[in-house]
Amino acid sequence: MVGSILIVAVIFILANLPDLFARWLTKRLAFQSSQIQNTPQKTLQYLEWIRLYPLKKAIIALLWLFCLYASVRGIYLSYLTRRTDFFWITAFFIALTILTVRKVVRYLRTPYHCIPLLNRRLSKQHLQELLENEVFELVKFQDRLLKKYVTVLLSQHWAVIDGTLISKNLTYNGYFAHDAFGMKNTNIKITYLNGESFRLRSSSLYCDGLGAVEMMKVMQNTIGKEMKDYTEDGIQEQFSTLFSNQSEEEKLWYLLTHDTMEIKQAYDKRVKKPEDMSKNQKRDKSIIYWNMNYRGKFKRTLWFIPIVIVLCFLTPYFMGGFWLFYDVILIVILIGQLVYTYQKMKLEESEKTQHKQENKDKR
Repeated sequence: MVGSILIVAVIFILANLPDLFARWLTKRLAFQSSQIQNTPQKTLQYLEWIRLYPLKKAIIALLWLFCLYASVRGIYLSYLTRRTDFFWITAFFIALTILTVRKVVRYLRTPYHCIPLLNRRLSKQHLQELLENEVFELVKFQDRLLKKYVTVLLSQHWAVIDGTLISKNLTYNGYFAHDAFGMKNTNIKITYLNGESFRLRSSSLYCDGLGAVEMMKVMQNTIGKEMKDYTEDGIQEQFSTLFSNQSEEEKLWYLLTHDTMEIKQAYDKRVKKPEDMSKNQKRDKSIIYWNMNYRGKFKRTLWFIPIVIVLCFLTPYFMGGFWLFYDVILIVILIGQLVYTYQKMKLEESEKTQHKQENKDKR
């Protein structure tokens, strides 16, 4: 009985430890920044550890090395024993090793994952230079849950939300929306002036009522203007017309280091709204899977359930009992795909509802 209680206690502590560590590290970063004790390099190191990116890199590298070892070891054992089960397991690890090597190397070589999009466009030195003389202050919320679980930092040119560094100069639009009912998660979407966007998914940012109002103020402070509904294609088109004699990196550097309010106001007048671009939106039905929205993808995944059931019965019957292992992998992948597309479908529906409500309020 005591052993079971200890196991449950350890699991509970390990499950909550990352969030506790992230909140403590964020508050420490704000304190040291107010005392002007941090260099840009140290600030970025703090931000990297808030989302445990160094630890994630180490785990990914170790997992890939394990796959490489399993591939080499499997080739050796298959050659010695001539067993078919070793052959199929070895083929699986070889394929996994080869198919993931490019993504693993790119992930390990990418600097500062806490600055999405910009970390692939700018050098490490340029990213550090952007944080010179930035003093981060902790946002003090009134909402009880936000005060307890959410740590947001703001400086003159940057915002830190859930450990992610967001450029206030470069941010053109953004919003936050909850996942499916019953799931305490919030998706925050940030769109930059070059048309690129990224999402933050946080379990600690789930808020309603006063919390939603306060988070809306944080988003408006980050953007510098009222949030509106625009298409990313229109934003990219406007970005291409800016400083036509300069490269994309030079444009980004100028936007990051100068006041962009006038540019954002010019965007507001020219960028098209989604209702003007409705014919280009993804549909529920299409022959090509990637041309559908998540509602269509979820329906397509549902059609695979009977196919997977048939395969699960036929493969062990014709290929032997060992293929039950592959049946389990197939079922896990199917369930994961169903859960993922369902969550994305609900998020898509909530975004559409939010857009319709905003348009109705404007009228």
